[in-house]
Amino acid sequence: MITVYYEKYWNDFMRKEETVTFYSLESVADWIFNQMRCDYTKNTHMMSFPTPEAAKRIGEDGPWGIEFTPEHGGPMFWIHMMKEGEKIIFTDGKMTAGKKHWSQAVKEWLPSCRERQKAPCFDFAE
Repeated sequence: MITVYYEKYWNDFMRKEETVTFYSLESVADWIFNQMRCDYTKNTHMMSFPTPEAAKRIGEDGPWGIEFTPEHGGPMFWIHMMKEGEKIIFTDGKMTAGKKHWSQAVKEWLPSCRERQKAPCFDFAE
């Protein structure tokens, strides 16, 4: 089981921390993408997935939060930490005293999310 710790942010006066649990990283990705109500393929401000390649390119020593905004004018979601059981598999440092970490599985999963953002696949009926 994977527990996602995230912040739902409207503005500095209206923000809420929540958790949600999933069976796999793929189900986390489905949860993120199923909430989207706008074209996120061209607008990089609607979704941000840290990848090892991007972190290296900008000189970061670890990941930043996974961010997505399902619709214009709606709240932003910031995933700050994910745990598998009791072990932290992803953190941007917000809930871990500034210490950032991503497991190998998360390092491999995040680029696939970025690819899914650029080239989504929908199951349309005939």
